[in-house]
Amino acid sequence: MARFDFRALIFTPLMLLLLMVAVACSGSDVAEPVTQPGEAAANSPGDTAVPPTVTQPPLAATPTAVLQAVPPTAIATPTPEVQTELVTSTTMRLVSSMGPIGLETNLPWAAPSVGFDKRTIYENLIGVERSTGELIPEIAAEWSVTPDGLTWTFLLRDDVPFHGDWGNVTSEDVKHMFHMVAEGEGGRGEDRFPYQSTIADVEVVSDTEVKIHQTKPDSFTVIFFNHGGHGTSNLISKAQWDSVGLEGYQANPIGTGAYQYVKREPATSFLMERVDDHWRHTAEFEEFEKRFIAEEATRLAALLADEIHIVALPRDLRKTAVDRGMVEWNSVLPSVQSMWWLGGQYYTTPEIMGQDPWVGENETAAKVRQAMNKAINRKEINDELFGGVGEEIKVWGFHSTLPGWNPDWDARWEEMYGYDPDRAKELLAEAGYPNGFKVKVNLSTSTSVPEQIQVGEAIGLYFEAIGLDVEHTQITGAESSNRRRNKEYQGYVIAISGTYRDPQFTIRTYYDPVEGIVHAYENDWLRERYLELTSATSQEARHAKEQEIGDYLFERFPVLPMIWFPGTAVVNPDVVSEYVFPGNRRQIFTHMEWIKAAKTQ
Repeated sequence: MARFDFRALIFTPLMLLLLMVAVACSGSDVAEPVTQPGEAAANSPGDTAVPPTVTQPPLAATPTAVLQAVPPTAIATPTPEVQTELVTSTTMRLVSSMGPIGLETNLPWAAPSVGFDKRTIYENLIGVERSTGELIPEIAAEWSVTPDGLTWTFLLRDDVPFHGDWGNVTSEDVKHMFHMVAEGEGGRGEDRFPYQSTIADVEVVSDTEVKIHQTKPDSFTVIFFNHGGHGTSNLISKAQWDSVGLEGYQANPIGTGAYQYVKREPATSFLMERVDDHWRHTAEFEEFEKRFIAEEATRLAALLADEIHIVALPRDLRKTAVDRGMVEWNSVLPSVQSMWWLGGQYYTTPEIMGQDPWVGENETAAKVRQAMNKAINRKEINDELFGGVGEEIKVWGFHSTLPGWNPDWDARWEEMYGYDPDRAKELLAEAGYPNGFKVKVNLSTSTSVPEQIQVGEAIGLYFEAIGLDVEHTQITGAESSNRRRNKEYQGYVIAISGTYRDPQFTIRTYYDPVEGIVHAYENDWLRERYLELTSATSQEARHAKEQEIGDYLFERFPVLPMIWFPGTAVVNPDVVSEYVFPGNRRQIFTHMEWIKAAKTQ
């Protein structure tokens, strides 16, 4: 990838610089934000589609059941969406592309999450309502947890068929799913380590009743990973596994979703066909293909050529698409949070801890981390790269509408993290680095943050402006995932994205040395507080413990928190008339079986 030397241009306006980056990289950003009106949330296939408007709702959404811990009482579950009539599009195959895929596998438990390639062929115990993000029944008709927080009970529907001739879902399949996620060959899911440390046993009571016994009180883990947004806890057939084993399952992955597997072309595409008379909702498109296209400009060209119909693009390319007649649909929730973390802060494993100036639990290292934070003009990045629709993250993983929020973070933000390059230089000098130091800023593409490379370029410029010697690197995909898990990111500043979710997930995934998989900043104090959080069963106790952890993180500058923003799909309105998705899985598109066709038979 060709790049300019920006050192002579540090004080040029950021937008001009990033436009130059776009020329060099064949892709960049900026477009007018649009969103769907409230009427677009209607579920009946016969509803009249309402075109997108240019009104962007505020990102501060109301907390919903999908994001909060479930209290230890019986749960009253609402009625799931039900299709009333079969509709078929005149476009036989719907094609989407979000970018490349980091780890390609047909085994749902063998990737960090089931991802944007396979998700549509699977379902979960618990669903997510597409227009609100609330939890709704899916394969489980209802669920509850005992007052002591130790046992979950799920009552299953008895009429949910697997694809092919593998029968209906039973409790044995649920037990098999938990086993494969926790112990299956090649397991890499976000839910693997939490299950290993939390679940004691899965008890089959009857074909339609299953109990999950836990090693400790936990009102979060099982529910969080068994709704349609996170992890690899997707219902798979035990009968198929017993019959064909690993090789057979790899050749033909079986789920219960509205689309079923046809074939995978490695590094190219994943093709599915709809399940007619699906128990929950029959899709309007007969086939659904997901293409893996790394180059953003190529995705745009394919959209404009009518080769694909729904894509993720950076904002400048969205502007081009809209000018050519395409439309944008924003997620219901503030879908994506973007952060850059400072590698090597492995304080529970000091033998492999990094030696960089920002590494350390002392005041000197904290000043370096604060300086790196105060070097970054987040408002400028938000305005120029995200069209101003985002909001600054005060503590990574926390949002003002989620549990654990402390309004004091807003009041102290400018003093602690606000853009101030002069103060950043002073902090470096106070820490003993008046001439700066060398730092590697890794540039990698992201399906969730199409602007990620441009953000990385901007961060590099801000660092150079306070005297740091920046080297840009490119570590992407599976290699990056392996480095995170193996604690091999000493010396790097690395991008990562998350979604709108209860902070417990962030605390576990990024800060816990035992159950975490990112290892962004971990120490014994955080480990102890995390264990206390998992044992809290009341909302009040959970909120207090999450806020205590958030306060601790706010004071120590462990990472570079950046921007919250909605997920956006760019669609061809001649093929798609409506797409409503909650955004509960970052920019990864979900609920695609509910997409309404512009023209039907």
